[in-house]
Amino acid sequence: NGLGGDARFKTNRGRVELRGELIPALAPYFKSRSTAQWIVALEIDAVPCGPINTIDQVFANEQVKARGLVQDLKREDGSTVKTVANPIVFSAAQNGSQIASPKLGGETDQVLREVLGLSVAGVADLRAKGVV
Repeated sequence: NGLGGDARFKTNRGRVELRGELIPALAPYFKSRSTAQWIVALEIDAVPCGPINTIDQVFANEQVKARGLVQDLKREDGSTVKTVANPIVFSAAQNGSQIASPKLGGETDQVLREVLGLSVAGVADLRAKGVV
């Protein structure tokens, strides 16, 4: 494809600066093989690589299942969210969070009050104006 010999892409800086040109030029080549095929090809040349998995692929991963890393964490509202635990396990320490992150915007009022010092009325005013 000639990109490997193109002086504009020789340095990381050049590749970053010309990313808008480089990515579309590379896309057809990356699409020409499956993820599994690219991993095999890259590993042959000892290039560190790994797939970017979809959520379904993460939960179906053999290592995730074998190590019991799938967790259902509870949110404050009683709902649960499925997640993958930290794979690093210490013998004498609790590993990771036991509660899920709040839903998007779930702690906005609390943050506005506690961090920014707004009153309940001040937060309500921001909501009424569509700021929050």
